Amino acid sequence: AGFVPSGPICGSVIAVLAALAVGSPAEPIMFGVDLTPSKGAAFRHFWESCGWCPPDPHPLFPAYYDTEQVAQNHAIIASLPRRGIKFVRIHFLLDLIGLESASADGATHVDAGLSNPHPSKPSQTPSTRYNHVPPLVRMDTLPPSMHGAEATREFWQGTALNFTALDAAMTQLVSLGLAPGFEIMGNPGNDENRTDRLFTDFSEAAQVTAFSQLISVIAKRYIAMFGVETVRQWRWESWNEPDGECGADLKVGIKCNPDSFLSYFDACSNGLRSVDSQLIFGGPASDGANAFLADLIAHCLTGKDRITGEQACTGNGRVDYLNAHKKGDESTAAVVDIELPVALHVKQVTKGSHLAGAAWGNDECDPKVGWSKEYPWRGDSRYAAMVPREVQQHLEVFIQENHIKYDILGNDNGFLNYGDNTNKTFDQRTLTSLWMYNNTHSVELLRKPVLNSMALLGLTGDVLYNATGGAGPAMTAEVGAIATSFSESGAVSILLWRSNDSAPIDPTVPEVTARLELTGLPWGATDTVRMATYTLDETHGNSHTTWVAAGSPRFPTQELLHQMRVAAEIPTTQSGVAAVTGGAVNLEVNLTLPSVNLVRLCPESAPDPVAPDGDQPHCAQEHEPGLCVAVLGLVGRGGERRVPPHLHGRPQRLPREHGGGHGVHPVVARSADRGCQRCPKVVVLHRCRGRYL
Repeated sequence: AGFVPSGPICGSVIAVLAALAVGSPAEPIMFGVDLTPSKGAAFRHFWESCGWCPPDPHPLFPAYYDTEQVAQNHAIIASLPRRGIKFVRIHFLLDLIGLESASADGATHVDAGLSNPHPSKPSQTPSTRYNHVPPLVRMDTLPPSMHGAEATREFWQGTALNFTALDAAMTQLVSLGLAPGFEIMGNPGNDENRTDRLFTDFSEAAQVTAFSQLISVIAKRYIAMFGVETVRQWRWESWNEPDGECGADLKVGIKCNPDSFLSYFDACSNGLRSVDSQLIFGGPASDGANAFLADLIAHCLTGKDRITGEQACTGNGRVDYLNAHKKGDESTAAVVDIELPVALHVKQVTKGSHLAGAAWGNDECDPKVGWSKEYPWRGDSRYAAMVPREVQQHLEVFIQENHIKYDILGNDNGFLNYGDNTNKTFDQRTLTSLWMYNNTHSVELLRKPVLNSMALLGLTGDVLYNATGGAGPAMTAEVGAIATSFSESGAVSILLWRSNDSAPIDPTVPEVTARLELTGLPWGATDTVRMATYTLDETHGNSHTTWVAAGSPRFPTQELLHQMRVAAEIPTTQSGVAAVTGGAVNLEVNLTLPSVNLVRLCPESAPDPVAPDGDQPHCAQEHEPGLCVAVLGLVGRGGERRVPPHLHGRPQRLPREHGGGHGVHPVVARSADRGCQRCPKVVVLHRCRGRYL
């Protein structure tokens, strides 16, 4: 799946315009932005994360991850322009590790293949895209230099770990340009049914030490496979929501209580940093009454590291970020109201301590709990408009007003909807909609409006400017704007949203006109600029509306799927040349309720948008070029190309030099085709020609 507005435009400034309360819907909303470069501030995209949890039963997790729908879901997420989503946070990843006998054929020493654990870039060989590391690892051969090797010799006796499924999962993400939110969660088990689990009790010292060793082995393994710079971009995180999980027995059969959780936490941080001190780790992803967050902070401030005996949360036990999960009740402002007191308390109690540098985050900030619950607003443009509204609320309240070092704001919406093809296919908390076809044993995934919203957010810039005008903050406003530019070229990108959260859509509500006055243009004296506006609402960039209009069929025909994919493309609703009068550009954009619009401006001297340099900065035009991505099929572990039957006939086996035999990953065609003609129906994307890699 590809996005029409994609790739960098001419440059990056972000001005956050004060969100405006709408008194009379017919009354124009005035936004003024001074884009003088000296008035800008660095702006980090702190919302680029999603997540999902494997379905029960967890013993089937390896088989589930191996499915076409998971691979296509990740490929579509990865196709957002400018990596609009960077992190995919996945529960129970350790369940992908199997248990074997140390005497099994192919079992190798724990350091086999890791002779160069810190390459800046992984070496390439004709047979594999990444360094090959043997999948079957004997854990009873730990090197004496590893912490606690002698103390855990009995624990690991006769044990080998099978990393085949976890390697395939990580390779799939990395090959798509995604980074895992690697939750250190789960329990290696019998490779067939995961009923014989490795760890049983985090209160036993030997098991905690062994767990720390396991984390070291995992970190060394993926640094060897992908390179240290790649793995340093990953977000390692402790067990998800221990407040509910760690009461007696964790879901994967490990005895756990608040005290033993702290031992587990220290084991994770020390296991990672013993391999590379720059790996990012934090937690505790607390929920409910935040008891585990409080316990962790107290441990860090007054306790001893359970692995090293030193001051907790220092040295290799460092905590890079603290977080909690706070969600709304179909309200974005409710998330802020619940989360802010917790963040402020953490800031206060850690002030002046070695924890003061830890960032704060909420990587499950969803407007509503329960990913599988069906709500109509999750399928239409209401959800799409809620996402930028919540981003601006956090920007204003946490970062600007309370000076909180914000880490990441993530919606836990990377799930796949149930494949039962009901008339509520769009209504679960997902980024894509999934249909499963029985007769052809194929699947179809389409972009939902909320994913298109993430695409537009991804096209905001990296410099922030103050703005004038408006009638109220994003917490109460119905209209808001995030105005940005790109430092690399100065191109301006302004995102406008209009939202009243999950309230029913009333088509009789009139449009609101947003009037933009942009001064201090970063391109010097000029008479005109090039501009384009992209629109996402109920009738633009919306596959859901097309499906509903067709009667919400359980099994959309190929023709309807084609129409839905065309409808999902984010269209240009305005384009051309805007006059510069008195050093200012004045524009008007009509906003429906709900909607998200992106206005982009470049100087007339910007690179030709139909030039062949597709990866270079370019400006938006009516025939937007940009990165186009087509999901063309999948490659299985044996190298067979598993193309959906309706796309391309019989599967083909790929030779190893083309990626065969190294895990399951999507075959994705990325093209900078400058004409962006409609693709043949054989490809998922319909914006530009696709080809097999």
